[in-house]
Amino acid sequence: MGMCFKAVSDRMSANDKVRIAFIGIGNRGTDISQRMFKTELCEMVALCDVDMGAPHTQKIISMFPDVPRFQDFRQMFDKMADKIDAVTVCTPDHSHFPITIEAMAHGKHVYVEKPMARTFQEVELMMWAERKFGVVTQMGNQGHSEANYFQFRAWKEAGLIKDVTAITAHMNNPRRWYEKSPLDHYTNFLLACQGKEKARSPFSVAGPLSQVFCLGVLAQRLNRKLVFDRESKQICNDPVANQMLIGSQPREGWEQYYIV
Repeated sequence: MGMCFKAVSDRMSANDKVRIAFIGIGNRGTDISQRMFKTELCEMVALCDVDMGAPHTQKIISMFPDVPRFQDFRQMFDKMADKIDAVTVCTPDHSHFPITIEAMAHGKHVYVEKPMARTFQEVELMMWAERKFGVVTQMGNQGHSEANYFQFRAWKEAGLIKDVTAITAHMNNPRRWYEKSPLDHYTNFLLACQGKEKARSPFSVAGPLSQVFCLGVLAQRLNRKLVFDRESKQICNDPVANQMLIGSQPREGWEQYYIV
């Protein structure tokens, strides 16, 4: 597979339902698929899961018994790329990256569950691909469409929050104190695919958050101080940790996903 397919299609009008493929349909994927369908803004056109016969995939299969099924996302795109506008990626974390890159290279909008990817470098490449292919992206940090998002936005627009230099956060139930969220994360993504509004957690926003998470995991795992240079995006005091930003070499046959 090459990484230079086509830009996002101009087929979709603002009134079209988004033709969507669900990749990873068990467990968390079941919930995401149901929530997408509930918006009534999308049409299910394909299901993909490596364990298609497992009990945890049966709920979505039974909801869409006539939808084509695949166990390999690459085969799905080979056969149906021209029939898909967007995908959800709800697979285990380590497979988010290649599936998302493949989808974007085909010009497909992507909703991917958190975390975006496995390593700092994979997240960097996903942000780069978002810019290159010009697709709508959304990471599934649903809080960016829930009550707290609108509460803080209201405070900022009212001039109550400015020149932030530090944040101390605490959480307890109930944690959402704004009265109502006008649109959920799934509706927001599909409306963004239709060109009606902007995604609230695109890779340009979610990517840096995911990279901070990666740095925190490294510091916790290694249990030592790491000095990260924001300009070079390198850990400058620890070669081992710096290499871990990239991770191990991909297996044979998967290298092309790292050349965007």
